[in-house]
Amino acid sequence: MSAACFRFNLFLMMIVSACRVVPEYDVVPEIEFYTVKKIEKIYDNVFLSFKDSVIISIRFKDGDGDLGMDENDRRSNPGVYNYVLHVDRKRNGTYVRDSTYYEQFQLLSPKSATGPIDGILHNSKTFPYPFYFPNDTLRFSVTIYDRAGNRSNTVETPEVIIRKQ
Repeated sequence: MSAACFRFNLFLMMIVSACRVVPEYDVVPEIEFYTVKKIEKIYDNVFLSFKDSVIISIRFKDGDGDLGMDENDRRSNPGVYNYVLHVDRKRNGTYVRDSTYYEQFQLLSPKSATGPIDGILHNSKTFPYPFYFPNDTLRFSVTIYDRAGNRSNTVETPEVIIRKQ
């Protein structure tokens, strides 16, 4: 390839990459349900029985990229969380709050970086059989927070049957 051809191709690549449109998102995080996946009958050495594992995935968007916590955040704010997962169990056709998990997820972009980010966030929970009846029906709802304390919307999963018979 000649030097002129190489320079032209390099120039063309620079123009194409410079045209990338940066998305504009609100600084308040926005989430949407992506998937829920269940892995059945995993042997649990602690309870000496089986358990099901559920992986909940959500899409996220944030305008200033301040999602997640690093080790310093966790140490200096031990009671602060950025991921809330509610587990509701169906009883007589009605969902009842079963448990709530307050958790922390890691940085999704470096603190030095500013600007919009988006992606998929995964979280898994296990449900040991001794604590659930056969064919227990669960539903999950998720909310996240950014480092500025902005609360996202809340998303809900479809029903998941634990200990399916």
